[in-house]
Amino acid sequence: MLSTNILPNGRMPYAIRTTLQGAEALSIGLVNAVTETVVTAMRGVQEVGAELGTTALSAVRGSIRAAEEIGGDLGRLAMLSRVQRGARARPAGPGRPRPWA
Repeated sequence: MLSTNILPNGRMPYAIRTTLQGAEALSIGLVNAVTETVVTAMRGVQEVGAELGTTALSAVRGSIRAAEEIGGDLGRLAMLSRVQRGARARPAGPGRPRPWA
C-alpha cells in the first residue's frame, strides 16, 4: 500500500512536497512540448494542403489552356482540310481536269 507519510499535523514532508512539485513542473513542460509539436505539425499539414491546392489549380488551368490551343489547331486544320477538299470536290466539267486522274 502506498504511504504518503503525512505528518500528524497534516503537513507533508519537504522532500515529498518538492518531489511532487518537480513532477508537476515536468508534466506541465511535457504537455506544453507535445501541444507545440502537434500545433506545428498541423500548421505544416495546412501549408502542404494549400500548396497542393495551388498546384492542382495551376495544373487544371494549364490543361484548359493546352486544350484550347489543341482545339484551335484542330479547328484550323479542319478548315484547311475542308477548303482543300472543297477544291477537289468540285464536279469535273468540260475543260476541267479531274484531280484524281
